[in-house]
Amino acid sequence: MLNVNQVVRVGAQIAPTGLLRREFGRTLFVTTGTSIPSNERVREYASMEDVAADWPVLSEVYQAANIYFQQSPYPKNFLVGRWFNAVGTAKLIGGSPVAALASFAEITAGSMAIKISLTPDYATDATDTIVLTGLDFHACLSLADVAEVVELTLLAAIDGLGFDVATFTYDPTSGFVLEITADDPETIVTTGYAYAHTVGTDISAMLMLDAANAAFKESSVVEEAIEDALSGIELFNGSFYFITSENTSINDTATAEAISAWVASRVYMYSADSSDLASLTGNDSVFNRLSLLAPPRTFGTWSRTADYKGVSAAGRLSSINFNASNSLITLKFKDLPGTLADVVMTPTQAAALANQAINFYSERSGVKMYEEGYTFDTNVWIDVRFWLDWFVNASQVEAFNVLKAIPTRVPQTEEGMTALKNAVESICIQGKKNGGIAGGQLSPALTLDVQQSTGNASFDGYLADGYFVYADTIASMAQSDRAQRKAPPIKVWLKGSGAIHFIDISIVFEN
Repeated sequence: MLNVNQVVRVGAQIAPTGLLRREFGRTLFVTTGTSIPSNERVREYASMEDVAADWPVLSEVYQAANIYFQQSPYPKNFLVGRWFNAVGTAKLIGGSPVAALASFAEITAGSMAIKISLTPDYATDATDTIVLTGLDFHACLSLADVAEVVELTLLAAIDGLGFDVATFTYDPTSGFVLEITADDPETIVTTGYAYAHTVGTDISAMLMLDAANAAFKESSVVEEAIEDALSGIELFNGSFYFITSENTSINDTATAEAISAWVASRVYMYSADSSDLASLTGNDSVFNRLSLLAPPRTFGTWSRTADYKGVSAAGRLSSINFNASNSLITLKFKDLPGTLADVVMTPTQAAALANQAINFYSERSGVKMYEEGYTFDTNVWIDVRFWLDWFVNASQVEAFNVLKAIPTRVPQTEEGMTALKNAVESICIQGKKNGGIAGGQLSPALTLDVQQSTGNASFDGYLADGYFVYADTIASMAQSDRAQRKAPPIKVWLKGSGAIHFIDISIVFEN
């Protein structure tokens, strides 16, 4: 039988998916807490229940997350990243419950092995296998005595190998704990799990330090600057947009300025909290310093009570769905559930905060509301900076995906340019839908810019749709640019929709 393929050949291919747009709204909380192992660096939580499984109720992370997840609509995921602000030991924490004391009392020749790596300056590992033998527990009267026998043998085994502090202790709550550091503070120490040695009675499982039973293991850490911490967290998981931090960190002016400077050159926003009373008078304070620097990607929320109002504000913004209709918000007038409004603030104090571009949570005639929604650059509102970051990313992704998705090529013709302009215009349409832009009159300066860029001297400056997308013709391009397969630059003018924060009402009455 003859094959139909000789007459009609049909092939199928699946179109490439291209880039995905960035997720805007996830919030990072930077902590010095130790519940995240050093080799993880950052964890992501979708609910308060997930946070509670990792962090104790009195921890800063729990307190901040509890405020964050009270926001409505429900906010996006909450990331917790660890900052190593001090030298830390390598740790191996055993599981619980451990073997009974009576089981140890029968052992006079216990043993186990464990691999410990020394990594000077993050170079190639130099691994040592530490073997503990001849462990005699028959005279031990408590599990703490058992730990002391192990510690003495451990100290003898690592002598001269480049280790500094080594402790082995017993805690009734967490079980047996090994901690160890190197002689050189710049050397990283990594512990493995304990395992059976070839000679003697294995105690690794009895101590609950083996791979099957150990509860927690982490490498030692060197002290790092906050900028290095943020860069390290970003490498592990950079899906966040808002950055927040422990109240204990923001009260350090140098740390706050460093976070703000790190954010300034990246597409993130820093939401800072402070309870410094000096902010109420305009005197030198964390927020006063930031106000003088005027960073457009940092906003501060002052509160008399340290209850993470800035985290709540980030949570409210994080719930925005840019694909939905009329979804863009202003932070002013919004609620910060779970936090206390500053009801005793005087008009003079409120004015001092406003003059420094510091936001706060007030109560006016019994109504609680967030005020005002500034970044520290008074020319930039928080919601505008947030929306523009989304617009830039969406435009970049959609334009790239035109180039990627067409199976042949985007021709260097007017038809090809139309496809690219349509991709950008689709984001403009979406930006109008979600409320970021609206029809309106451009300023005289931008009106002139449009006239000069397009050659249309009769343009009156009014953008009926709130946007205008323009590109020069292919024919106007220099041959050198054509040879490099460049497209003519695409320029977009946008008119923001703005938001009403203040009203003057004049009433004229005649009897």
